[in-house]
Parts: sequence; C-alpha cells; structure tokens
Amino acid sequence: MTTELDKRIKWQCRRGLWELDAILIPFSENHLLNLSEDQKLNLLELLKNEDIDLMDCYRRKVTRYLFWDDNSNFRQAFRINMTASKLTLISDIGGTNARMALVDNKKKTVNEKVYLHQDYEGLEQILEDFIKVTGEPELQRGILGVAAPIIGDEVNFVNANLSFSQKNLEDKFFKHGLVVLNDLELQVLALNSLTKEDVTVIGEQQLNNSTKILISPGTGLGLAGLVKGTPVATESGHINIPHIAGLESLIQSFKQKKGRTPTFEDLLSGKGILFLNEFVSNEINGSVTSEQALMSNTKEGQEVREIFSVILAVFCRFSALMWGSKGGVYLSGSIINSLIGQINLDDFRDNFEDSQTMKDLLMACPIIHVKNKNLGFIGAKTLIK
Repeated sequence: MTTELDKRIKWQCRRGLWELDAILIPFSENHLLNLSEDQKLNLLELLKNEDIDLMDCYRRKVTRYLFWDDNSNFRQAFRINMTASKLTLISDIGGTNARMALVDNKKKTVNEKVYLHQDYEGLEQILEDFIKVTGEPELQRGILGVAAPIIGDEVNFVNANLSFSQKNLEDKFFKHGLVVLNDLELQVLALNSLTKEDVTVIGEQQLNNSTKILISPGTGLGLAGLVKGTPVATESGHINIPHIAGLESLIQSFKQKKGRTPTFEDLLSGKGILFLNEFVSNEINGSVTSEQALMSNTKEGQEVREIFSVILAVFCRFSALMWGSKGGVYLSGSIINSLIGQINLDDFRDNFEDSQTMKDLLMACPIIHVKNKNLGFIGAKTLIK
C-alpha cells in the first residue's frame, strides 16, 4: 500500500540531474515499499540535499551506508552524504549517561543517542555500539566532554566507575584527532551562542560579555568559567562548605555520619538531595529518588528545596566573587530545571547578594537559568571549524 510518505519520497526522487534520476527513480519504484518507516524517513532527509551534494556523495563512494539491507540494491547504488572528511563525533559524558551524536561540516547534528553507563563495561564499548548502530562511519575527529578532571592521558571519573586512555581512544576511533575537555568546560563554550529563548534572567540585570561562569548540579557539582572566550575547568564543587547561619545542625549531622566536613558537591547534587531529605525527615528511605525528594509536595520536600536553594545561593556568591563574573552566573541541568519553578527567586537573589563588602558588585551580576538542554553539543560545535 502506497502511503503519503511514499508519495513524498517518490516525488523527491525526481531530480534536476538525469544522472540522479537514473539512480533514484528505479530504486523508488523497485525497493521503496520494502523499506522500514525509519529508513524511509532517513531517505527523505537525505533527499533534502542539493543535487550537486548528492552526486558528490555518490562519486566519493562513502563507506557509511544509509541502508544495509542485503536485499536492497540501494547499498550498491547510493550512500549517505557524510564523508570521512566531514564527520565529527561529539559527546557529553556525565556521571550517569553519555549523550552522543554526529556532526557534519555544516554543523548539523544527526543520530543523537543516549547511553547509560551501567549498561556497558566502559566508554570504548559505548563508542563501538554507537558507531555500529549509526552505520560504521569513518570519523574525522572526536570531541568529548567528560565529568572528570583532565590531568594526563588517563581520565578517571569522580562520580562514576569509568576511566579511559585518551591515546587509546584516539588510536582506535579518531585517526584525525581527539579533543577531551571537562564536561562543564565544553558546556561553558555554548554560553555566547545562546538565544533569548534559551535563557531566563533571574532579576533585572542586563546580560553582557564579561567573564561568565556556569554552575550545574547533577550527579556531582560542576563549575567552569568563560574568560574572553576561553573555557576554564574547575573542581570548585569539592571546596568545603563554610559556616552558613541556620544550617549548623545540618553540617554537624553530615560530620557525624561521614566523618568529615561536607563539600558543596556533597549537598548540591543528587546524592546531596537524598542526604537533605534524610536530614529533614529524620529517616532513611532507600526507595525515594533525588527527583522525588526535591519535588515532593510535603512539608519535608519544601524544606529540602529551601535548604538546597540557600546553599546554592552561597556557592553562586562565592564563585561570582572569586571569578569576578560580571557577565553572569549561569545555572543549568535537570536539578536546576526542576528547582527553579519551586523556589522564591527573590529570596534566592537576596541570599546571593548577602555581602557586607561586595553587595554592589553582586547586585550588578546577572543570574541566568539556562533552559536549553544541549549545552555540551552547542559547545562542541564551536570547536568545529
């Protein structure tokens, strides 16, 4: 049965170049009905290219096939327009999952996929799977943002049982080069590319091009700066929390249970939300997730949000003063997205500006909620020339 999608594809197979007609029209007549829905959609996307690009793709005999059904002559007749010299693999690898995609020379993102670390033995296996399911493209290079400090060749994640050798990855997958950055270092590169629709300013401050910092609570707590367009990674989340008025009993409770002073990451993270929930409810509930604890409509849930908000405001204040981030404090990530509509933002700004010596500077500093969830990918594209 011919569908509307089939009709659209057949129409698009009629090109301006007779050489393409000779390839595409016979294929659409003889093999189109045998394709899956996904294959048809891929084909329709391919046919959006200009004739000259399609012919260039065909003549180059690219190794990545759009379809690999042995019964389809299409694998011999035509190939997708992603050449080895144009493809870059980009990935944002956090403590829980890895998001991957391919980017062509026009900076178009395709084949985005998400992998849970717990389902794989390591990053090499994830890359092998991604390359296999995307048709085994030959990659020009890779750009990876990882939730780990980049010190030497060996990269060891802080909040995940994951490690890899940069040299081994480059030799195995990326013959033309590999760039590995801290995940927040990669994401902070996106800040100058964001649109008004991507952000919400908390307050009335105007955005500007001065130094910016990006803070993202998640599995851990990340912070990176953007100074004159240059990204700078940090591990600021591992600074010990100082005295915060009204939270003395919370800090003491952590010390008693963990045997040390809490860092900001200990409380401004998924595991930190669970600790706050245990503290305010005075019980351990192993079945509650950090999202449930943060978004609970109970009195305890409200208290968790208030405490988290106060600690976050203090961390933002300290970070803004250390960086002189007059260009703004940007907040991102799933925890921020959940929290932002559940707290009093005026109170948050008041706590952020609570300084007897630097209040004027803090009052001039914008706080920005980043709504766009693709900072890692946007940042990676800025590195593709």
